[in-house]
Amino acid sequence: MAEASGSVGAHGALACTDCHEDESILAEAHADATADKAAQVRGLRQTQVSEEACLACHESWEALSQQTSASDALTDAAGKVVNPHQLPANSEHEGVTCSSCHDMHSGKDAEQSASEYCTTCHHSGVYECYTCHE
Repeated sequence: MAEASGSVGAHGALACTDCHEDESILAEAHADATADKAAQVRGLRQTQVSEEACLACHESWEALSQQTSASDALTDAAGKVVNPHQLPANSEHEGVTCSSCHDMHSGKDAEQSASEYCTTCHHSGVYECYTCHE
């Protein structure tokens, strides 16, 4: 609780409300929180962080895509590498937001949480669509 942002580098210098814009929901999520219960507080998932809040510091999707163009963090079981900031535009990816992959309060790095999010749909460990089911 004293360091709610965990080990997230530059984000550690931000105030909660720099990203969590709805202060009433943020307060509700922490209503019964104590240092002993910190690992059990799940209400933060109810607080939304808008893409605009992220892009205020992280420029644009295009800039992020260029910065991660050499990343092999999202490599599937078949060896296919996906740029995490350049997902194919399709209906399945419409709901993907920054916080889908970046779980700032879990203590997991983005590579781990992003890959976990991918496998909620790509459950066979293969990122190519329509290869699992006929």
